[in-house]
Amino acid sequence: MRFLFFFLPCYLCEGNEAGGHGVAKSLPLLTLFPLISEVLVAATDGHPPPLVGAGGLAIGTQIASLLTLGVSGVVLGTRFLLSPESLYSDSQRQALIAADSSNSVRTMAFDHARNTLGWPEGVDGRALRNGKPMFSGMAAKASYTLFHRHCN
Repeated sequence: MRFLFFFLPCYLCEGNEAGGHGVAKSLPLLTLFPLISEVLVAATDGHPPPLVGAGGLAIGTQIASLLTLGVSGVVLGTRFLLSPESLYSDSQRQALIAADSSNSVRTMAFDHARNTLGWPEGVDGRALRNGKPMFSGMAAKASYTLFHRHCN
């Protein structure tokens, strides 16, 4: 297998557990990180740049497991939606707290609703299932508008 590297001061390894936008068909972080780490070590004669892990990290034990694998740091994303500084409403925060991984779905519905469709092919977003069908196009825009009014 051949790889093309752009030598950067730091690399980010994001697993498919990541919230927000990502590649649904990628590997889980705990599988992906050792693979990328091995390739970076080989490509840099044993002196790789820092490799940071991201995706599905919310609690200390998850971070500790990555530190054990040798990450240089971690990036937390969705976890910060629960912070007081977040623009999420209380009902949105409660929905996140009540959810587990089986409650999420990868979808482009919000991108259709917001007209933010400039993502590369294969990249989609993660959202919580709400028992309603996932729409696209104008139906998604109408659904998003109603959802946004209800949650704010």
